[in-house]
Amino acid sequence: MSFIAVEALHAGKPGGTENPVQLQAPGREESGLSAEDAVTRDGWGGQASGCLTQSSKNRVTFQHTVTPNSDSVSMAVRLRQIQSYHMDVRGWCDIGYHFMIGQDGLVYNGRGDNLAGAYSIAAQSDNISVSFVGRHCSLIPSENSLEAAAFIVGDVAHRYSIPTNREFVK
Repeated sequence: MSFIAVEALHAGKPGGTENPVQLQAPGREESGLSAEDAVTRDGWGGQASGCLTQSSKNRVTFQHTVTPNSDSVSMAVRLRQIQSYHMDVRGWCDIGYHFMIGQDGLVYNGRGDNLAGAYSIAAQSDNISVSFVGRHCSLIPSENSLEAAAFIVGDVAHRYSIPTNREFVK
């Protein structure tokens, strides 16, 4: 198992003139990042969620989807495949992640971030889950993806009053 440390937290939206991160998407959602910041569930064709269990949030967990890094499948199709696997095979109420970061550098809303996730038995009731789409055992996500991850951390840390300093370890 390997870990990636993301130090760059932005007060504003990510992206500079050198490596802009595109977070624009049509539509609006009740939970998750706003339409200006992420591709909505409607935008990637997500099924309706059957989740009801809400949970408090006090940390952010990152993982990866362990799906191919480069093939001809679009991000929307890949996310629908993941959601179908989670719901139809695993029997979960929705896709397990609150946010996904696509290989295209975009942020995609998953299950509502006010809901309990379904991705780790030990850590799904009190945190926000963010998953990098792809297999990142030895391949580090792109700079745009890491910038998007930092933006998500900044956004949810602000909304849920989650400390972002190194001294806070739960």
